[in-house]
Amino acid sequence: MGVELKERRENMLLLLRKEPESPSDFPEQVSISRYKLLFAFLIDLLSKLFFLWPSDGPSIKESLGEQLEALDIIRAKFGCHLYLPKNAPDYICALGPNHDTMRQIAQLLRTKWSETVANSHVRSKVYISEPPKILRDKIVVENNTFFAKAFLHGKVVKSLQSEQWQNRRTLIQTKNKAHISSALSRSLRGVSFVRGHLRMRVNLGSFVLDEYRMPKNEKAGYSFEEFREMVLHEQTKGRLIPGYGLPIIYLS
Repeated sequence: MGVELKERRENMLLLLRKEPESPSDFPEQVSISRYKLLFAFLIDLLSKLFFLWPSDGPSIKESLGEQLEALDIIRAKFGCHLYLPKNAPDYICALGPNHDTMRQIAQLLRTKWSETVANSHVRSKVYISEPPKILRDKIVVENNTFFAKAFLHGKVVKSLQSEQWQNRRTLIQTKNKAHISSALSRSLRGVSFVRGHLRMRVNLGSFVLDEYRMPKNEKAGYSFEEFREMVLHEQTKGRLIPGYGLPIIYLS
């Protein structure tokens, strides 16, 4: 696609994301649009569709973007306006040439909603922290060639009795299992919104860091609170790799 043609397409989509205020705002896709009086008459004959976005799922803007950018493929196909009316923010308004086009658009919007709900419920991510058998007082991050791993490091935490820690460890493991079971149940409930065949897959692995903030004292490593703040920082980036469980570095 040439640069000029691409720019024209982008400009057309920008117009189709907005409610037309006058005939001149309607994209000139046909030569008849140059005749303002005739086109003003035609725009009155355009069909208008209001699609209520169901409330039992992600919001419209969360799913489709602030200006419903995810619907650009429908705009480009039919040359129709798709926008959020100011006085009805829970509806998607479609403005098209005839009822047949409106029926097709309505079907595509229903399909889009089903896909959105399915993706939000069927695909679940759960990050858990597996409690170690022996609790230590520091965390270090070891850099490898392609990523970095976090390890427990330092001395055994003596302020917590062994029996107390084992009880807490058991409680944490129980909560972790509950989080995983809840995510699986939520995904299975979302299957009812999907048309077609699905393959169930559960990925288990270890979380590694690609971008992260170094500790204040690099030799001493992170305190638990400092590590938590680093992991939750918006610029921290990580991913899941195959392999469950991480080794522990002991300080002699």
